[in-house]
Amino acid sequence: MTYCAAVRLRTLAAATALLALAPLPASAETWHARDARHDVRTFDVSLTEDTCDFGTEHRVPTDGRRDITRLGVDHGSENVVVEVGLRRVTRHPRRTYLAVALRTPDSNFTVDLYRGLRGSLSEVTPTFDPESHGDGCGGVLTATEVPCDGLEIEADRRHDQVVVTVPRTCLDAPTWVRAGALAATSTVVRGADPSLSVSYDVWAPDGRTSFAALPPFGPKVLVG
Repeated sequence: MTYCAAVRLRTLAAATALLALAPLPASAETWHARDARHDVRTFDVSLTEDTCDFGTEHRVPTDGRRDITRLGVDHGSENVVVEVGLRRVTRHPRRTYLAVALRTPDSNFTVDLYRGLRGSLSEVTPTFDPESHGDGCGGVLTATEVPCDGLEIEADRRHDQVVVTVPRTCLDAPTWVRAGALAATSTVVRGADPSLSVSYDVWAPDGRTSFAALPPFGPKVLVG
């Protein structure tokens, strides 16, 4: 399956992804960092014109369901556990697309959640260096779904976080991982020139918002 990551969300034929952060020093088996609140952004994409012009971005401070507030990784001997903090977590987040990206020494993976807490693991290959700026449209990803017995997804409303557990065997037992996260939603705006209104947030504590094939990554987290 090939698609434009910055324009296509898998369930709605549109997705957004942002520029990966520069590599950071390796850390221990557990890592976490906060992200700014009230920084969800929105932009419009034309559905009738073949263009990379996403229009002017605006902030949506009232959107708590897509507002990522923190990201954490626990890299154990059996599982990689990623915690994505959101300003508001509901029992059935039906209109929220959540992608947890994992980089390993040999590959890139994403756990894509849509229509609630159902998700799948895919191995993804960007057509360009995901640390670069890309082609202005966010680049293209080739995604191959990976069977993964033991993949678990849990919405923790008490702590406003979504917890994703991935067995290390599904990731080819890496010595380290780097994690990223994207939360988004989209709405079709009908009319003479129909468009797609996309709202999104990523974990990006330095505030970068340039488009790329994969969301920003944190530092390396070694296996414990």
